Amino acid sequence: MLLTNIPRYARNSADVTTEARRVAAVAATCGSSATAPLLPYMTTANTARDMDRVREALGAEFLVRGTRHDFAC
Repeated sequence: MLLTNIPRYARNSADVTTEARRVAAVAATCGSSATAPLLPYMTTANTARDMDRVREALGAEFLVRGTRHDFAC
């Protein structure tokens, strides 16, 4: 199964079903991983706060980061 952060666009109801199954498989993998107990704390707000603290610690005006998100749960 290819995991990517490139949005998939449904062309028909079969595409919606296929994407729903793919996303359910990713969620199941994350939910059963060794790091699953951390999931409630991996929020957008927490991540933004943490990155801002790293930026401050580095004395940087901003951080540059990649756009690829691997589903490493």
